[in-house]
Amino acid sequence: MKEETVFHKKKFYKQLCVIILVLLILFLWLGHLFDLDDRAHVFWMNWTTSQRAKDNSVWISSYKAEIQAKPIPGVKKNVSGITYDYDNNTLWIVTNEPQELIELSLDIKPLRRITLKNFSDTEAVAYIGNGTFVIADERDMSIVLAPISPETTTLDRDLLRFITMNSGGTANNGLEGVAYDPNSKTIYAVQERKPLKLLAVSGFAEGKKGVSIGVPDFIDIDEYHLDDLSGLHFDLETGHLLLLSDEAKLLVEVDNNGLAVSFLELESGFNGLKKDIPQAEGVTLDSQGNLYIVSEPNLLYKFQRYRSHSSVF
Repeated sequence: MKEETVFHKKKFYKQLCVIILVLLILFLWLGHLFDLDDRAHVFWMNWTTSQRAKDNSVWISSYKAEIQAKPIPGVKKNVSGITYDYDNNTLWIVTNEPQELIELSLDIKPLRRITLKNFSDTEAVAYIGNGTFVIADERDMSIVLAPISPETTTLDRDLLRFITMNSGGTANNGLEGVAYDPNSKTIYAVQERKPLKLLAVSGFAEGKKGVSIGVPDFIDIDEYHLDDLSGLHFDLETGHLLLLSDEAKLLVEVDNNGLAVSFLELESGFNGLKKDIPQAEGVTLDSQGNLYIVSEPNLLYKFQRYRSHSSVF
């Protein structure tokens, strides 16, 4: 009798272990399916972050998609980057096939097109003021200063100032994003992968003879666990950087101490998105704090601040 009881207990515990294992696997599968880990992380960030800290950041966790997957008129494919022109209150996008800069109104209507001549692979653009733009050319790892007047119809790279950076990237894993800090006159650029890298260029925007290229010591790009880097924006109001990753489906806000302070998920179910953003390539903010993301082949997304400062699922 005693042996039979022991046998039944062992059988019971074995069955219990199997049930627990099945439930654990089911829980992990459901968690992955419904992004429960991401949702829990966003909830935790909102709950543990003070309102003062939120007010002193962009706090992209509180943004909601107002325009989703809007095709950009006159663009069929290969939209690669976006920037906000605060002097004219317009947006500019760059494409890499054909290679063009296209100015858009804030309601996404094309205003003008500029042909880019003798560039190799235009991937990003940033407005730095006084009618001047910085264009990132991926394959030859260069950034180009491009002054644009109302009469400009063509930009010839051979006639413009540019600087080439050798940072260990390969031809198709080069510069993918560019941004500008007008206070320090620093141009930031991100290398897509192999390795992931944030570069800082000083002296080039002002036309100095001595140009410094380095990696900012306040930030460790590997801390954010991003699979790639596809876009970049510097927010003048907060001094924070927005790092865009297409493969991680994530936009990360990083403060000037290198800390990740908020996140915007680019997957369906988060921040009002009905579907995943398929291939996020560029990001910018306008003077009202509206957030724009462009995605290949020709899609634009606009996010607006959500009043409650809470995350939007």
